[in-house]
Amino acid sequence: MNSAVSAEELVVPPPIAKPTEEELHFNNIIFSTETHSNYYSEDLVKHKVNSPVEQLEKQVMMDLKFARSLVRTTEIQANVQASRIVFLRQQVKELEKLKNENAYMT
Repeated sequence: MNSAVSAEELVVPPPIAKPTEEELHFNNIIFSTETHSNYYSEDLVKHKVNSPVEQLEKQVMMDLKFARSLVRTTEIQANVQASRIVFLRQQVKELEKLKNENAYMT
């Protein structure tokens, strides 16, 4: 068995044409160099674009963002409440001090 390949059997791919500026942008994917865009084929990824898994991932991400927003909102509200409590305690101390001063003077 001879495993040598003759020159006639070699398949040389055709030269790749330089992509246009529009071809460098696929589905909001911007390639940093023309070389990267040469290896992108929309046919190879279109079964993944808007797939149910991708939609589920988007929904999960939205749910996580919503949950983080709720946590942050709750933290802010807790800080505001704590500040109010501190302020009111200071006010109570000042009023008691003034009350004691007034009671002492009479």
